[in-house]
Amino acid sequence: MLLDLPPQIKYGYYIQGNNSSLCTKAPGCSNCFKKWYTETKSADWKSFNELKKTFHTADSVGNDRYVFDIKGNKYRLIALIIFKVRTVFILFIGTHSEYDNIEADKISFKKKKHEIRNKF
Repeated sequence: MLLDLPPQIKYGYYIQGNNSSLCTKAPGCSNCFKKWYTETKSADWKSFNELKKTFHTADSVGNDRYVFDIKGNKYRLIALIIFKVRTVFILFIGTHSEYDNIEADKISFKKKKHEIRNKF
């Protein structure tokens, strides 16, 4: 059951995945991913239109998946975003050429058996 929270309450976003894993996937780009992570964590988006005000180059690829260009489009990050419950699942981080070889709207979140869900 989803709760409708009053609009004046701002909780920010819960992000599944962590900042250090972002940085290790793209050496030399840690500041770029830290900026994305910080802005996303503190966001209060209610829709894709509001997300676009923060990340102008973000694209919706369908199925609640959104693509973010990182470091001048050198890297791509795909996230599943559930606006109603302010949750982000990081589904993919890779170079632009790696991104070209996947189906962004079909990629899914695969939780490892030993993974423990941590709040950041």
